Formats: sequence, structure tokens, C-alpha cells
Amino acid sequence: MTTVDNRQNRRRATKAAVTTMLVATAAAIAAALGAGAAHAAEPTTYVQVVYSPATGAYGEATGSASPADLYNIAMTQCQNRGGGTDCRLLHTSVNSCAALAVQIKSPDVFRVGDAPTRVQADFRALRSVPSSYILMSRCSTGDEGIG
Repeated sequence: MTTVDNRQNRRRATKAAVTTMLVATAAAIAAALGAGAAHAAEPTTYVQVVYSPATGAYGEATGSASPADLYNIAMTQCQNRGGGTDCRLLHTSVNSCAALAVQIKSPDVFRVGDAPTRVQADFRALRSVPSSYILMSRCSTGDEGIG
């Protein structure tokens, strides 16, 4: 009788352990899906980067306004900084950060880095242009940066 009881106890313990693991897995999946739904409900924000390689002038605009409105703001900034008709849209980031790296003594050599944080965006931009500096760095949420 003892052998039968031990087998039944082990089976019950195994079933309880499997049930616990299934419940824990379901809870983790539900939490992940819930976090994704909450993230999707956040407002969409943008950062637009405009630059003039000929003059080194730039413009940037951030926020939840329409991309067209932000483009106009950034373009006006670039033109007012001496970019004239050479200003052009380089990059639009959505719910992230952007940094513009320009090569020292060569404003026509540049790259934009895009990442979830300003530090990461700065790093990506600097890494892609040898002997460069960060001309501007902003996040779509309006996080103050460089420039």
C-alpha cells in the first residue's frame, strides 16, 4: 500500500508543479500583452532633423504635432541659421531620439544616429563618422539635448 500511496503523492506533486508553471507562464504572457497595450496607447511623438551640408546650419523640431508642421519648424530654424535653400530633411524619429554627428572641418560628412535614448543616439552617430562631434541631439518627447 505504501508504494501505491507514494506514487499517487508524486503524481499529485507533479500535477501541482505543472499547474503552477502554467499559471505563472500565463500570468507572464498576460503582463507582457498588457504592457504592450499600455505602450501602444502612448502618444506618438516625433523629432525631425534638418541640415545644410554647405553651411553647417541645422534645425530640429520635436513633439506630437504633425510631421509636416514639425518639418516646417525645423526647416525655418535651419534657414534662419544661414542654411538658405540648401537645408534638407535628414531624419524623422518616431518615439525615439536622434543625434547629428558632423565631421570636424568637413560639414559635408555627417550622419544621424537614432536610438531609444539620447546617449545611445549620440554614440551611434559619433561611431558612424570618424573625427566628428555632435551638432544636435534631441528626443521626440522633447528631452533637452545638445544643439
